[in-house]
Amino acid sequence: SAGIIDAKKIEFVWAGTDNKKITLNHTSDNANITADISSGSEGLGNINALNGTTFLSGDNSKFSGNVKIARNATLGVTQNLGTADISNSGKLLLNAQDNMAFTNKVAGNGIISVGAGNVALLGDNTAFKGKINVESGAVATVSDQKNLGSAGLSVDGKLQLNSTSDWLFSHQISGSGILGVDTGNHAFSFKNSTATSGFTGDLALQNTTFNLQGTNTDALAKAGLIAGKGSEISLGTGTQSIGSLAFSGGTIEFGNITPGIHQTDKMVNVKDRLDLTGSGAVQVNPVGVVDAISQGIDTGLSLMEQEDANAEIKLVSTNSATVVTGDAGNLQLQDLNGNAITDAVQHDISQDGQVVAKGTYDYRLTSGQNHDGLYVGYGLTQIELQGQGQNALILNANGKVGAAAELSSRLTGSGDLALDSQKGHTVSLSGLNNDYTGLTDLRSGNLLMLNDNVLGHTAGLQMAEETVLDMNGHSQTIGQLTSAAGSVLNINGGSLTISNGGTSAGALVGSGNLNIDNGVFSVKGSNASLSATTTIASGAEVTLDNVQGLGTGKIIADGHLNLNAVEGHLSNNLSGKGEVSFSESNVALKGDNSGFSGQLSLDKNTQLVASAAEHLGEATIHNQGDMILNSMDDWTMQNQVDGSGNIIKQGQGTVTLTANSTYTGTTDIQQGGLMLGQEDAPVTLASQQVNISSAGMLSGAGTVLGSIHNAGLFVAGNGASGHFTVGGDLTNQGAISLGNIGQSAGNQLIVEGNYHGSNGHINFDTVLGDDRSATDKLIVKGDTTGNTQVSVTNAGGQGSQTLEGIELIHVDGRSDGDFAQSGRITAGAYDYSLVRGQGANNNHWYLTSQLIKPENPEKPVSPTEHMLRPEGGTYTANHAAVNTMFNMQLHDRSGKAQYTDVSTGEMKTTGMWMRQAGSHQSWYDGSSQLRTQSNRYVMQLGSDIAQGSTNGHDRWRLGIMAGYGHDNNQTRSSATGYTSRGSVNGYSTGLYATWFADNTDHKGLYFDGWAQYGWFDNHVKGEGLASESYKSKGLTASVETGYTFKVGEFSGSKGTVNEWYVQPQAQVTWMGVKSDDHREANGTRVEMNGNGNIQTRLGARAYLKSFNKMDEGKGREFQPFIEANWLHNTRSFSTKMDDVSVSQEGARNLGEIKLGVEGQITPDLNLWGNVGVQMGDNGYNNSAATLGLKYHF
Repeated sequence: SAGIIDAKKIEFVWAGTDNKKITLNHTSDNANITADISSGSEGLGNINALNGTTFLSGDNSKFSGNVKIARNATLGVTQNLGTADISNSGKLLLNAQDNMAFTNKVAGNGIISVGAGNVALLGDNTAFKGKINVESGAVATVSDQKNLGSAGLSVDGKLQLNSTSDWLFSHQISGSGILGVDTGNHAFSFKNSTATSGFTGDLALQNTTFNLQGTNTDALAKAGLIAGKGSEISLGTGTQSIGSLAFSGGTIEFGNITPGIHQTDKMVNVKDRLDLTGSGAVQVNPVGVVDAISQGIDTGLSLMEQEDANAEIKLVSTNSATVVTGDAGNLQLQDLNGNAITDAVQHDISQDGQVVAKGTYDYRLTSGQNHDGLYVGYGLTQIELQGQGQNALILNANGKVGAAAELSSRLTGSGDLALDSQKGHTVSLSGLNNDYTGLTDLRSGNLLMLNDNVLGHTAGLQMAEETVLDMNGHSQTIGQLTSAAGSVLNINGGSLTISNGGTSAGALVGSGNLNIDNGVFSVKGSNASLSATTTIASGAEVTLDNVQGLGTGKIIADGHLNLNAVEGHLSNNLSGKGEVSFSESNVALKGDNSGFSGQLSLDKNTQLVASAAEHLGEATIHNQGDMILNSMDDWTMQNQVDGSGNIIKQGQGTVTLTANSTYTGTTDIQQGGLMLGQEDAPVTLASQQVNISSAGMLSGAGTVLGSIHNAGLFVAGNGASGHFTVGGDLTNQGAISLGNIGQSAGNQLIVEGNYHGSNGHINFDTVLGDDRSATDKLIVKGDTTGNTQVSVTNAGGQGSQTLEGIELIHVDGRSDGDFAQSGRITAGAYDYSLVRGQGANNNHWYLTSQLIKPENPEKPVSPTEHMLRPEGGTYTANHAAVNTMFNMQLHDRSGKAQYTDVSTGEMKTTGMWMRQAGSHQSWYDGSSQLRTQSNRYVMQLGSDIAQGSTNGHDRWRLGIMAGYGHDNNQTRSSATGYTSRGSVNGYSTGLYATWFADNTDHKGLYFDGWAQYGWFDNHVKGEGLASESYKSKGLTASVETGYTFKVGEFSGSKGTVNEWYVQPQAQVTWMGVKSDDHREANGTRVEMNGNGNIQTRLGARAYLKSFNKMDEGKGREFQPFIEANWLHNTRSFSTKMDDVSVSQEGARNLGEIKLGVEGQITPDLNLWGNVGVQMGDNGYNNSAATLGLKYHF
């Protein structure tokens, strides 16, 4: 009911019958099932068409099931439907691609429609009571009455009845097509005259006897009768009135002629059309009455009128509206035994006192002086042409029309025929058997062909200015055609064959066929109204001076088509295997020339444009001029090209050359691409110079024998190991890519001559690893000069340590060219550099991951040290940040733990707190190549949500907290100077709990703990590399304890009381934030380690608790402090890039010192702040500042 059945085969394979169905129920008017449907080795299967139109276009010859077509459904068949029985209540549409033998049995009251092709209905359709339609252009053939069942017929195409016995036709029939009958010399007749009342077509008989009288006559009241070859038609007594009548090789017996009465006792009356152009025989009796026809001829009449002057016995009458065609010159007059009735005499035909022809006069059939029927008479039947040139026989319409302007007599002899009527007046020729061999000279007026070959075997046709030849759908062969400007030769659906060339300066118009069999035929000017198919035979030549010289029709060029000094679009579809040549021309091919396998030839002054593969077909191209390939789309050119001309590529599309070409001219790629072959099918281009403009591209695998100047894009190689060879020099002013960037390594660009870099660029694909890595390579057999930028794309390498390096550029000659690295070259954890080789390898250029040692280093560098990427430090800094960003100790969030409500004197400890911290960190990796600096900002806030005491002296509290943090970091490589930047944005939420043994002064023991869950967005952007993003998340937790005791007290000036306290502390923090494993855009696998680190902190805080009497009652109190800590981490944060690790050094053991102050500003507000620094090994340091506040309520 919807969707697509996409299968090659549908087979019914399971047992049973009920459920084996294909049901077609949709609303489409063009659904199509292309699968082959079969019944398999078991059951039959069912196809049920319920709605919509569905075509079964597969080979269904093995389907033996049942088909049901519902009233609202159409089922189309284009090949066959096996042996299925069909129940048709809808429409069965048979559209044959060529011929179809439809043997199925059809029942029901639907429609069988033969829509296209030739379909033989061979099934037993006795039970079919619907309608059979034969559409226009289609042919249906039956051989038995049961093939038609009792169906009504609608025929607009042709329904052919073939039988070997008598056929009584009983079907209701309508339409305007042809009912063809061939009974093998048996009889055909109609059973019911009213059944044909809607039929206005023709009954075409062959090898059939037919009696035209009674029911048969009535059946043809609106229809026509064609007396075809082998047919014998007898007439009933009296006049038989039918729609139309035509002869096509058959015989009609008209019966007896009564002396003194100028008609037979058996006649035909034709109401619509009487066609007397065809051949056939007319039989009458007795002969003696015919003999009495006057044989006297009025030679004062025109030859055309001499054919009809003695028309005396009428056989066929017409009405005033009847259209009569032809003058019956091709019909034979016979007696009832089939013998010719003849009494021929000959007379000379003279013009201006000269005998120009000999005329034969005999009994004959004619359309009569008034061109109004069929008569027996005596008149001109044959003309033997004798005169030539100015003495040619002249035919002149003299203003007459019809039979008086038609010559139906046979034209024979070796003389010429001239037609010289007034302008616009027409002479018609209708003789089927004309065989004269002289010239046909159309001097003025018009010539109309009413039959094939009415110009006999004429040696030539000459057409003067303002003359017209209308071929009127017929065929003719002539020797030579010579037409003047202003003449018109209208093929008009016919076929003109020229066997000896000639010149056409007049107009060629119309459809049909124009065949040039031999000689040189020259066509002058444009013939845009010519749509005929032109065939140029082998050995023949056609020359054009206008691109539309042969109009718009197809051209089959097996000979030579020459276009000289033409300009414009050649839109004709070319085929054949001859030659099409262009000289002094500028032509764009626009036709579908896929069927042309000959040669296209261009002279040195010609431009020929092709913009699609079908424009060139399978032709070979001999190019001495400019062959322009211009297209916005991509296409493949399989043609071989030779010659010394040029190929110019224009348009944004890419043209792929798949055949070796030996042309030696210049190849200009002005726009778009030109691709040579493939890795497994390289192509050789003999062009001596290839120029690639800034908008152009050359790519592929193969060889250019000449030199290349590249100002655009040159892609050398297109596979895993494609080779491209430049036989001459290579100048690079644009970009060169070896292979498709990033896809594979192993392509080679080989320059047999010299390489010059004109500030161009080359990109290599390399599997970045050790010295043995696969790589693209530039090999220069000659010298190198100039400057070239070089970039390298990693083709899946994981990075490794090199010794001598990976050779990219090999130079056999002088290596004076400079190749400079453009952009970063990275893989895994390493950066690579492009360097010139050392010692014996000084000519060549290499990729190395080793540090480049300066000549006089200030600090010795290990010879085995390799260049690490700064991104390793950035990933590590990010990972360290997400694990440490929200870490804290008790004093970072508490401030003064309790306060005294001055209004009540009650001690309170509930409140909300917030802290903000910033820090700057700096550290090196283990190689000391990478230095990382980061800046961090953190904001946390929280609130106590519960508190209590176990004994009245202690106090515990439980709170919640949340935080936001941001970290920016930068890593710089001292080895390469490259930098990488990272950033972290994160959030956290968590719980904390604290217990003090002494809630009043917090002396004695305390415990603190917290746990937080954080989630983070991480970003890394390496210099010249793609930006990377990934996420982190996880848990951090801490437990802390300490003991506070008073060590002294002293009084200061102005009544200040100072108390010294010392607080030893210990803290353990677990860091469990894990960063996602990540794969970079360049393929490097990134894995961050160090989560799970346990940090231990041991230290002590000393603080002074100071109170001045002047602050008494104001709730003010200040505690300056100093704190020292030792921190130990069980793991170092690190990043593994592929198999190489970059770690944060110097942070395993840290010393820390802090200075700060805590104070109660008002009874409700506490503030605190501190600054601190952590110091480690290898230059590690971290400076931080914190500001906090707590509000009590």
